[in-house]
Amino acid sequence: MLMHYNKTFVAVLTLLGIVASLGWFATVQAGGGGARCGVTLVPMVIQPDGERYPPHITPGRGVIDVEISSDGDSFDVARVDPRTVRLGPDLAPPIRVAMNYFNGEESPIMQLSFLARGAGVQCRDHSVFLRGEFVPRHGRFSCPFMAIGRIRTVECHDQPGDQRD
Repeated sequence: MLMHYNKTFVAVLTLLGIVASLGWFATVQAGGGGARCGVTLVPMVIQPDGERYPPHITPGRGVIDVEISSDGDSFDVARVDPRTVRLGPDLAPPIRVAMNYFNGEESPIMQLSFLARGAGVQCRDHSVFLRGEFVPRHGRFSCPFMAIGRIRTVECHDQPGDQRD
């Protein structure tokens, strides 16, 4: 019975941790006037190892490559401040940022690379989030954005939360 409560308690704490970290989005001030921006959810692709879906991530090792793109409505990736972008629960900053146009696209794709050890991805994690700020097309102040991507953690055989392949 105690084991059931422990698992429930851990699940609630995990959820609260996610909610606490996302609380940043709800409280971002959009300038001196106190106006607030809503959180913009943006498309994200995680590409650490090619064609696998969900992509395989080895916690604490390697690089996690991420692409974000404009949503065609309110979010323009060209207006993202790369200094504000962070990945995972440990809020890893990017080690590489590039803007590229592919196949005659009107809007660029932002490619970011993060050190896995800095992102805080743990064994048995099933998703990772990205956050940052951008200036809307018709705005003057920064607004928050976030993206969530599915992952699969691998090579966790000798770590807590073992997930064997």
